[in-house]
Amino acid sequence: MRIPTSPTVLAHIAGIVDGEGCVGIYRHRYRASGEDRMSHHVRLNIANTCVPLMDYLSVHLGGEVRVYARGTHKPVYVWQAYGENAGMVLQAILPYLVVKKQHAEIALEFLGLGHYDRNGVPDGVSAARESLAVRMSVLNERKG
Repeated sequence: MRIPTSPTVLAHIAGIVDGEGCVGIYRHRYRASGEDRMSHHVRLNIANTCVPLMDYLSVHLGGEVRVYARGTHKPVYVWQAYGENAGMVLQAILPYLVVKKQHAEIALEFLGLGHYDRNGVPDGVSAARESLAVRMSVLNERKG
């Protein structure tokens, strides 16, 4: 993952995230040691049908763009970042975000709670993560 230093490029990327991006906290339920557990992760993705736009993201941020065919429709190109990589991008573009600023702040607060492996997240941290996931979900339901 590369983080641009140019304020102009960061502002461009923020505009792309505001218009075409999605910032989310996603839940994953699993079973470990005979117990039901849940993990969460932050994901930033940008989807579009415009190849030059996705090339711009790849040049300035790195990462991978995946292509999804949609029958007779144009293919959709998706650039994604997870966890700390998503956090680095969101932190860099935060001053320039308008629409997704609150989403980014919630994601960064979530990442600030620390990284835990599947062997356990302290109860207080788990509750805080779930609370942030719910807040993010409410924001994303509003489509803004």
